Amino acid sequence: MLNNLSRNQAHPKQFRVPILCYHAMNVYGTEYDKNDHVALDRDITLIKSLGFTVKSLSWIVAAYKREDWAALNQPIIGISFDDGPDIEAYTYHDLCLNETVESFHSIIARHNVPATSFLIASETARSQLGQHEAASTLDSYDSEWWNNTGDALLELGNHSWDHNHECVSPVAQREQIKGNFFVIDNEADAIAQITTAYTHLKEATKGQVKPLFCYPYGHVNEYLRDNFFAMRPDLHEMHAAFSTAGEHFTENHSIWAVPRYVCGQHWRSTEELKSILTQASQGPVDTDSSARPVRTALAFAKAKAKRVKGGLNAMFPKLLNRARTLYYRQRFGPAPAAAPNDYTEVSHDFDPAPLTYPNDYTELSQYVNVIEVSNARPFIGELFKRHFGDECPLEERHFIAFYTPAEGQPIPLGYFHHTPYGRSFLAGGLVIDERIYRRLPKELRLIIKRSGGIAEYLSVRSFEMLGPHVDAIWGHVGDHKARQVDYRVGFVDTKDPHLMVIWRNQKLSQQQREQMINEVLALGPF
Repeated sequence: MLNNLSRNQAHPKQFRVPILCYHAMNVYGTEYDKNDHVALDRDITLIKSLGFTVKSLSWIVAAYKREDWAALNQPIIGISFDDGPDIEAYTYHDLCLNETVESFHSIIARHNVPATSFLIASETARSQLGQHEAASTLDSYDSEWWNNTGDALLELGNHSWDHNHECVSPVAQREQIKGNFFVIDNEADAIAQITTAYTHLKEATKGQVKPLFCYPYGHVNEYLRDNFFAMRPDLHEMHAAFSTAGEHFTENHSIWAVPRYVCGQHWRSTEELKSILTQASQGPVDTDSSARPVRTALAFAKAKAKRVKGGLNAMFPKLLNRARTLYYRQRFGPAPAAAPNDYTEVSHDFDPAPLTYPNDYTELSQYVNVIEVSNARPFIGELFKRHFGDECPLEERHFIAFYTPAEGQPIPLGYFHHTPYGRSFLAGGLVIDERIYRRLPKELRLIIKRSGGIAEYLSVRSFEMLGPHVDAIWGHVGDHKARQVDYRVGFVDTKDPHLMVIWRNQKLSQQQREQMINEVLALGPF
């Protein structure tokens, strides 16, 4: 009793905790104020140098709920990410910037600090947002990484069902009023946006999601804060809700409107962030908004639009105006004419069948080239391991589809491996980097689509490079979409439902073909 009284007197209910917010899709340049990935990396270094300890939001909320004011009165800080696009989780090469953009998850792992990622629950909403943000038919808000982070530093939270976003249709709002969250002001809409989202996220993340909510747009209305969250715990399971009010979290705030600072809106440099953090660690919270480096939402939107217009939109046209063949030769040297194996020797019993060309690749070949390399690991090792869960093979032969921006180095777009087997080849390991693909200029994606796709183009070009003196090219296929591509480039079925073949030597008898099929089947999947 006396110990408790003494502790409470020493540590009254008074604390100042800054919580930061970043958006992974904010990549408009390589400078700090145009790239949240660059900002996050530098900010964590600053945070540590100032003596702050980064705590997860669930840790901060738990300390608040158990009234551990002593813990909250230490120099601690929280970090959060909004929306949950896949580029938050995966490092990628930005074609417009010609720079590798390190993922948020990689950054926090390298610095060994925790963070909270707030996810949009609806698959349909994420798909529509992905098409809007990436100007692509591919989904840049993939949920695959939710259960594959393998990182105890990252916790997941609830960012509503569909963000009530203006680009989503329909939304979980009774009158279909979009573009703000203030209109979620009744029980039915609140349940649809918050409770349903959390239920779905619990299932989708196998129970990993935390009972933390983040208001879309940072919009907090009185109904949600004071009624739905505070008075109706039977309607939700949340423990706290976060806004973007641009203030420190203090004893004066409701746990249902915990403020955060937003990168690019409330600070735009390490100097401005240092001012915020110094304010947090020295004396009372300054409630005078003029004393903080804060921009209004309108100013932030205008600045973002200006960056987009002057950045990406100006870069895209330049990606399509460069001849690339000479560059490839200078960088990689000519592709080997043939590997030193028996199958390259010309033999009298060969009658090469013509290859199948389902599309005209003249236009595509101006922008994407297929190159044979002796070692593919430096180029696609990470992609191969991510896709297949294993190391890229070292055995020849390796074919890579490279795309080069107007000003930059070649970027691997796809990979195909062919293992020599007598006078035949076992084709496998075909993989396309969709994260790179989705960031290609729209004009180039249309060219790729008209040309049958990268997988088709890579297949045909690699078959050409194998040379004409080949008995057969074998493929082991289980995926329906891959099978359709294989049909287009000349594969035919065999007696095994997974084994396909392109017969290149027309002089092979039916008996020889049957014998070869049995030999390849004996190898098992390859």
